[in-house]
Amino acid sequence: MAACIRLPCPPALVRKPPGWWTPWVAAWKTSRWATAWLTPAGPLGAYSTHRLISANLLVKLPDGISDDVAASIMLQGMTVEYLIRRTYAVQPGQTVLWHAAAGGVGQIAVQWLNALGVKVIGTVGSTAKAELAAKLGCWHVINYSTENVVERVRELTGGKGVPVVYDSVGKSTFDMSINSLAPRGMFVSFGNASGAVPPFEPLLLSQKGSLFFTRPKLGDYIATRPELEESAQALFERVLVITTSRPGRRTVMRWPTWRRHTAIWKVARPPVR
Repeated sequence: MAACIRLPCPPALVRKPPGWWTPWVAAWKTSRWATAWLTPAGPLGAYSTHRLISANLLVKLPDGISDDVAASIMLQGMTVEYLIRRTYAVQPGQTVLWHAAAGGVGQIAVQWLNALGVKVIGTVGSTAKAELAAKLGCWHVINYSTENVVERVRELTGGKGVPVVYDSVGKSTFDMSINSLAPRGMFVSFGNASGAVPPFEPLLLSQKGSLFFTRPKLGDYIATRPELEESAQALFERVLVITTSRPGRRTVMRWPTWRRHTAIWKVARPPVR
């Protein structure tokens, strides 16, 4: 399970990669840092008071980004960053389809895209989630449990379809996604919430309008130190803009860690004999 947390680590506990400049490492004495852990094999110890973690995994937190916000947004926020700025560079005035618009990644994406002047058609699975997605800035919200997504998307776009679909749901939304795209549109599949996308013939992309299909992951977009810093910086700047221009605006739906782990324990603990 991927995790993210703000870590105040003193210099003595940081393993410095070879070749790092001393002035940069000295900044540890006065700065706050955060990390995004990308794999189940990442370092454990979210409840510890001191950590031993490689410096190349950390980014500096700017003023205005609280510890609470930083611990909540790194993984999901940087995912949104690479999806909308680099996988497909969305432009102001465009219309995009975003599945699971009320989910953790979706909430950040909807606010970010809305601030850029992008029209977001968000899909959700309940009335309550539809209300939340609308409040966050979706141009239109489609409840895929009661509405035909493809028909609604075509109706909203004058029959053209959208230039890009962001799909973290996977198997159950594959047909909706590929049939909602405009010619030469891009299908961005970045999750498998309902199961993996089933195998399909490349010819299908041609038949549907010379489409593009990609299955990206965050690790490949922050593979170098400059990429990591640029992604984090773009995220922090956007969060600061949203929170300062709209006081009280939520940037992410949070569930306290202790509650999450309590719930997991209740389900996973062995029966008492």
